[in-house]
Amino acid sequence: GSNNIEVTAVDARQRRSLTEQFSVTCNARSTRTLYLAAVGISAYADKNMMLEFAAKDARDLAKFFNERSTGAQSSLPAPNAAFDRVVIADPLTDAGATQENILKLREFFARADVDDVAVLFFAGHGLLDSKLDFYFAPYDMEFANAALRGISITAMERILSSSRSRRRLLLVDACHSGEVDKDGSVIRAT
Repeated sequence: GSNNIEVTAVDARQRRSLTEQFSVTCNARSTRTLYLAAVGISAYADKNMMLEFAAKDARDLAKFFNERSTGAQSSLPAPNAAFDRVVIADPLTDAGATQENILKLREFFARADVDDVAVLFFAGHGLLDSKLDFYFAPYDMEFANAALRGISITAMERILSSSRSRRRLLLVDACHSGEVDKDGSVIRAT
């Protein structure tokens, strides 16, 4: 679109030059790629923590975008015109969704450019520590100590921030994934 630019030079003595103003119009459209990574855990190492649909949700989300990007089935809508290309990481599910493998997604998102879109999806157990900080539970979670193996919101944001994309979306389908009002909450010792 149209960009209005104003330039002024200032020297070491804080003397300012005359201001020059001009407009530049850019009609070129950059290519836009969707980078999608999905993590879903239904079968945990701790057999008491099983879920039914989290791994399926991660696979289904990846499949949804993959089919629409390739137009693989004629019954589906045409490929999404918002993206010139769709890059989908192999979904991390169940035993493959360890803390180490999840944190390696930084390398995947590092390929995204400024005009690309980066989407990171998590489905599984979520829990709060004693300070009410949220952690997503990877396959190898130590449920008694969330901070030991859990993926914090900060870690999730770091995964996405490895991308230069200006458009990033973090989706979390887990208990306690909503923001907690720590100032208004009462923490009880158990």
